[in-house]
Amino acid sequence: MSTTVSVQFDEETSAKLAELSRQANRPQSFYIKRLVRENIDRLLYENSIRQDCEDIEAGRIGTMSLEELRKISDVAD
Repeated sequence: MSTTVSVQFDEETSAKLAELSRQANRPQSFYIKRLVRENIDRLLYENSIRQDCEDIEAGRIGTMSLEELRKISDVAD
């Protein structure tokens, strides 16, 4: 199943995309799909880290000191 999404680019990005498309004789949609496919997992990971940081700062996720971690994991210095 596929989904259609509409996006708007600024002039500079649009020009670069058009040039890339022209040089390779491929449709712009090919590169848009490729860029999304190759970067979406990284962006999701970054957002999850950002959310974890916000949750820690807000006290929604507990933290422990390195010393506490060493005690419960039996790890030496």
